[in-house]
Amino acid sequence: MRFKDYVLSLALVAALIMAPMAGTQAMAADTTDWRMGSGKMGSFGYATAASVAKVAGKYSKNLRFSVSPTQGSTASMKLFGKGDVDSCYASNFQLWQALHNEGPFAKKTLQRKVYQTIYTYTAEYSVMTLKKRDDIKTISDLKGKKVFMYPAATGPHDLYKKVFKILGMVDQVKHVEISLMQAPDLLKSGVVDAVVTCSVAQLTPNAYTENLVTRSDLKIINFNAEEEEKLKKGGVVMVNYDPKAVFGKKLGVDAVICPSIVFGYQTGPNMSADNVYNFVKSLMEHTGELVKVSKGFKGMQKGGLEFQTAVINSIPDVPVHAGLARYLKEKGVWNDAWKVGADK
Repeated sequence: MRFKDYVLSLALVAALIMAPMAGTQAMAADTTDWRMGSGKMGSFGYATAASVAKVAGKYSKNLRFSVSPTQGSTASMKLFGKGDVDSCYASNFQLWQALHNEGPFAKKTLQRKVYQTIYTYTAEYSVMTLKKRDDIKTISDLKGKKVFMYPAATGPHDLYKKVFKILGMVDQVKHVEISLMQAPDLLKSGVVDAVVTCSVAQLTPNAYTENLVTRSDLKIINFNAEEEEKLKKGGVVMVNYDPKAVFGKKLGVDAVICPSIVFGYQTGPNMSADNVYNFVKSLMEHTGELVKVSKGFKGMQKGGLEFQTAVINSIPDVPVHAGLARYLKEKGVWNDAWKVGADK
């Protein structure tokens, strides 16, 4: 073989080898990695994030998702603020707190803007104690008691701090940090006197609450009408639902009256409008796949666009991500009174 032909052959082989590599590099360049902040490993917040990542990754264009577990939704927001994740697991209540530098954001504001992006399920947080505790019949009876207000650095923990502050009890209720799955034993031993529990979409208890209700003889401590009115005036959303439909038994009440917040996955100008539009569209059009994993997503599926717009209306001063805004405008449900978040 002549030297010239040999060189041409080498060039051809090199071109054949490099062609697929170039294609792979081009694909990688067009793919955006999206690190989703979630709840603690093994929690409902982590499981739902994994489901959202799977469905969004399946149907979103050029988006590759991974799930980053954190201590909870508040911790997730703080990691987002530092740039350690690309979106955070956060509720409408926490977005409002972040915007107004309240609660866990009072001393240090988030370093990055976070906008309303998508909401996936409601969560209701009621107080329970042992049925035999005759000294605890009302919320005011919790004064001077040890209460597990959900783990620190989570949305429900910050929610109950606000609840007790509004009711003038914040310095009279002692939070005791415990392991979720040890709650039944610690209630029985008196390490804690009462606990905050969780149901999802007024349909099902989360794993912690299901374990608690199964292993303990409990009663629900409701908020009375006066307390409920004070909390509503203070910006806390209150709900009323059938305990038997959720827990399989009444637990001492005909209806549960407690605070509720709506969780979802939120990001900011760090993610483009195109990417967020694809993310939102992929989830909104495939809620059936989410419901197969957990019936907690049924509210999102049944409510559809109204589910999203109702939550946005609950905190209208918190900006909406441009990607979500585009999707809502496309569907004809955008409200011009809402604010679109800046892209910087």
